[in-house]
Amino acid sequence: MTYTFLELFRASNKKSLKLQNLGDTIGYFCKQFLVSIAKFAYTYTVNRITAHAVINKLEVATQHILIYINCKINPQMLVFDV
Repeated sequence: MTYTFLELFRASNKKSLKLQNLGDTIGYFCKQFLVSIAKFAYTYTVNRITAHAVINKLEVATQHILIYINCKINPQMLVFDV
């Protein structure tokens, strides 16, 4: 599924992004990810937010993502209090 996504992305953007092969496509996504991390770090630094606060926010986000993934994989994990 990942390969198909990357190939579809490459095919639809090969002229505008000059993606010639799968390696170029993977490189493009890695570069975009690093840019996002740099913007995130810069924003928190400019706003004088401590590293400890950032780590806490990332932990909370990670927990929410893991709960979402677990519920998608195993719907029985959803428990509703009535």
